[in-house]
Amino acid sequence: MTVIAQPFEYLCRSVTWKAGLKSIRLTPGDSTITVPLSACVTEKDTVVINNDGLFVKCRNGLSQILPSYMARDSIMIGGYGLDVLVKEITTEDEYTAYEALADYHYRDAAAAGRYARLIVCSYHPLYPAVIGYIELATSFYMNKARSNFMNSPFSDGEVTWEAWDKAAMRTAVHAIARISRCVVHTEFRGLGIGQLLVKHAEAFARHHWHSGGLKPLFIEISADMLKYVPFAERAGMTYIGNTEGNLHRVYKDLRYLLQNAERIERGEIIHKDDMGIVREQANRMERALDLMREEGLTQEEFLQLLQNISPESALKQYARLHDIVRLPKPTYLKGLTAEAAQYISRRSQDLGLSPISNIRDWSVNTIDGPISLRDVTISFSSKVRRTQQAHAIQQAFNISPDKITSTHIRQLSLEIQPGEIVLITGPSGSGKTTLLERFTNPSHSIKALNINGVIEFPSNYRPGIFEPITSRKALIDALDIDNVHEALHLMGLVGLSDAYIYLKRYNELSKGQQFRAQLANLIVSGSNTWIIDEFCSNLDPITAAVVSDKLQRVARQLGVTVIVAAPHASNFIFSLRPDKVLQLTSVWEHRVFAGRAYTEAVDQGIARPQYIPFFDIPRPIIFKLLQGQIVHAAGVADRNLTVGTHVILVTDDVLLDARVIDMQVLPLTKLRRSDALRTGFATRKALLSALQLAPNRLAIILHLEPSQTLVEGVVSRPAT
Repeated sequence: MTVIAQPFEYLCRSVTWKAGLKSIRLTPGDSTITVPLSACVTEKDTVVINNDGLFVKCRNGLSQILPSYMARDSIMIGGYGLDVLVKEITTEDEYTAYEALADYHYRDAAAAGRYARLIVCSYHPLYPAVIGYIELATSFYMNKARSNFMNSPFSDGEVTWEAWDKAAMRTAVHAIARISRCVVHTEFRGLGIGQLLVKHAEAFARHHWHSGGLKPLFIEISADMLKYVPFAERAGMTYIGNTEGNLHRVYKDLRYLLQNAERIERGEIIHKDDMGIVREQANRMERALDLMREEGLTQEEFLQLLQNISPESALKQYARLHDIVRLPKPTYLKGLTAEAAQYISRRSQDLGLSPISNIRDWSVNTIDGPISLRDVTISFSSKVRRTQQAHAIQQAFNISPDKITSTHIRQLSLEIQPGEIVLITGPSGSGKTTLLERFTNPSHSIKALNINGVIEFPSNYRPGIFEPITSRKALIDALDIDNVHEALHLMGLVGLSDAYIYLKRYNELSKGQQFRAQLANLIVSGSNTWIIDEFCSNLDPITAAVVSDKLQRVARQLGVTVIVAAPHASNFIFSLRPDKVLQLTSVWEHRVFAGRAYTEAVDQGIARPQYIPFFDIPRPIIFKLLQGQIVHAAGVADRNLTVGTHVILVTDDVLLDARVIDMQVLPLTKLRRSDALRTGFATRKALLSALQLAPNRLAIILHLEPSQTLVEGVVSRPAT
């Protein structure tokens, strides 16, 4: 196939779905192209094919379908950067991993209307395949916050209005892309992944989204969770007010619906094909009837429950009423064009809006001075019992002690400043636990314990230890916070922002979630020095890094002093980022390091492999693969590739995933002109120049099956 000289326009004749992908059939001709399920293309759309890819023609520009959205990014876990790809779903494996994450958070919930999803893929062998996703959907017709905010003249190309009335809404609502869901794996909360997803949703919306023949000018999100986890604001979105919710009318609406349930069943009031708000009301009535049956409530008892409901009681009864009651939700908006961004900035200044929060500002009283140890020696003494076996040992080794003294710490000097994070590390028996016991119970005396030297604590010293929560209540109640909003805010602070986690007992949580729950419990206690022994000893490397990062972030935010002890720290040292490290090598030897120096020393001994299988190729070559002109690519043979695995083809601005069908590794001297031609180069010299290899290096030629191709009259097959 030759390079496309000019754009071709087609009509989308039909769309079919299968295994997380969809195929579009174009006319004239009989071309079928497989595209991601999230591709915004449907029947009767005008499709444009040119040298840059496949597009849908909109009133205000072209909306890109292929190449699909894929971008490199990085998630910081403490000092460690995890490389990820944010992309549309293009393989069955990705779709399966997405479904598993989605089913956990949204059981029995399905998106309606147009929607598109981006997933965060980690590729790390110890991490889940998909650690988060974001979903875009068509915007709701009604949103009180939006109606008030946009009730002012606006003009940007095809989209104009003088006031946000019904006429404006009918057309302009399609110029708004809505973030309907933003989900992060529960073990990866609090790392900024939500903010990262919003950033990529904006980029996707600008170039890949359209609705009603319009590319979007705005992107919005409304969600309860934004009250407690402000990731949208951190991503640069602007607060424009709260949605109305239905607390003020839910009693009246459901009383009418329940009293007319039989007429509704006969289709006299609500028809089966009704959509939008009418269908939403019918679903709410069905959920109310289910709840009444499940709990044995009469209609009068149920209506009385609704009549007396408040925002606080609705939150406490979330599990019962979440499908019936809607609380007001904060709404955030961002402009996707210069005109839209200026409009939001101007309206925000005119209206003076800011998120209303009655949430408690969690804080502690930072210690008012350092914790000082000067020439401290700690030892234990124990009497030897006179037994036959003890006498035999004395005779065999020529010793005759009546008392054994074992020294755990010798002449240690250490100063811990307010707000510092200190790591104590060393082998078993080096004195870590003994030292922590003195920090935990400074006034507690042990008869067999001998302490020489000086240990001084600040006057307001309040130590707290990480320990299991023994309550059998749901976690939201076990924290013993009367105000539900404050409890949810605290849970968000420590990275437990998940409705199902709120309702679980402590012993039903994962180890990482239990650690975060203990952290929340310590914040409630008001302790200003947190002490942790055997830190991360029962956590896998991934969870250790995540919880260490959360610990240091929260501690530094609150001004808490942290002292942790562990026999080894390579799993979490880069995430914990300690200010000081006390290394207890043996009883007679210890060293105090600056945290950065110790971390750098550890870093020098750790190799950091690249887990994403990138394969660099020139930009023209990737489009030849996309257009089906070639099925081979050449590169450097220094990467771990095997037949049947996936590879990410990379240029300056395009990424494309493909499956390796076959591969050939050979020295440069064996490359021939035929190899150049099949990999998209005109001459052998051009191929060698592109590879830029030393004479003794090896080249690799891959036979590839891209996950998407753009070929007239040919069905592209997705990688599996």
